[in-house]
Amino acid sequence: MQTRNRNCSTSRNVQAQMVAAAIDVPFQAARRELERQRQLEWERQRKEQLMAEKHREQMYVDAMRTEVGKLKAELDTQVRIFGAGIHATWWVRG
Repeated sequence: MQTRNRNCSTSRNVQAQMVAAAIDVPFQAARRELERQRQLEWERQRKEQLMAEKHREQMYVDAMRTEVGKLKAELDTQVRIFGAGIHATWWVRG
């Protein structure tokens, strides 16, 4: 009799575990989907941050290129003025 009760008890435990597992499956799927959605949102936000940073850096690079262009033009002007002055005074001194 004790064996029969043990088997019956074991059978009930197994059934209870199967029911619990069957109930838990949709919840696990929902948890996985929720985690996937969180991950996708995090990736979207991170991509947005990186794109904004890239845009700021590109604006900085463009500003630096413009500044370099201005400095080169100013240097060319100074070299022409200074160079002309050297050539003009060279024959006087020489």
